[in-house]
Amino acid sequence: MGTATNLHHLNQLILPFRQLRKKHRFDFVVCSDVKNEGLLNELEASFERWSAEREIQTLQSFDIGLMPLSNEDWCLGKCAFKLIQYLAVGIATVSSAVGMNMDVVSDGDNGFLAYDENWAEPLDQLLSDCEARRRMGK
Repeated sequence: MGTATNLHHLNQLILPFRQLRKKHRFDFVVCSDVKNEGLLNELEASFERWSAEREIQTLQSFDIGLMPLSNEDWCLGKCAFKLIQYLAVGIATVSSAVGMNMDVVSDGDNGFLAYDENWAEPLDQLLSDCEARRRMGK
């Protein structure tokens, strides 16, 4: 969930998703103000246009919230707001281990931190264990 300026961060999920789809069946929804067909195809994702009126309802429909970022100045200045929203509606999270994300997420407790591009391992754990998702979302 985010604006078009952040869509490029989803590219780091393409390879892990390919690995995970060999083992798990899951739906991935990109919620944004702009539809990027190429990225949606690469991620095998569906699209939901972001709206302020539906934001909370959309968040509540997720089982896992993702926040991929790059280790660059712009991202280091982000306040982890999306993570806070995920936690507020009670869903497990996986986020890049950069900036404020590292202050908000207690790795393995209220979510997972993905170091470098290691998204497959924490996502595999959450996709395999619905009880872990529930526990982390509380």
